[in-house]
Amino acid sequence: MVETFGQTEMDIYAGWCARALALSHARSGNSAMLSGYLGNSDATGATVSTTANAQYDDTFHVAVGAHYRFHPKWRATAGFAYDSSPVGDGNRTVSLPLDRAFRYSAGLIYDVTQRITMGLAYTFIDAGSASVNQTRGPLSGTIQGDYSSNYIHVIGLSAAMRF
Repeated sequence: MVETFGQTEMDIYAGWCARALALSHARSGNSAMLSGYLGNSDATGATVSTTANAQYDDTFHVAVGAHYRFHPKWRATAGFAYDSSPVGDGNRTVSLPLDRAFRYSAGLIYDVTQRITMGLAYTFIDAGSASVNQTRGPLSGTIQGDYSSNYIHVIGLSAAMRF
């Protein structure tokens, strides 16, 4: 049936599809996604591009790690890393509450054969307190606070084959 549509009918159909897709995503609360679907006018194909200047700064990363072979088939690994925050306290937002991060890792690597290894690792990330003071306008108000106990636990499994 769509194959028989002329330009006017196709424009109307495309508008209905865009609105239906936007309504299905309406629960996400992502205004940029909704604007992209609906556009800024009744004409199809006219969309709104929304971007935000997040005021990111350059960051730096420092890390140190070690492997220790305590058995012919086993190695222990350990590491530490630091990442500086890409935003200052005044520019931090709730949508991406980035702060400095300390990462502590430990793991084991087992040599299955000369070519195949298996590994297990644990990383603890202290992602900082990430204080936020964000004003989003008269209807949204201001949100203020800290992300205390901003911790991340990561468990990794690996398998590697040398060629």
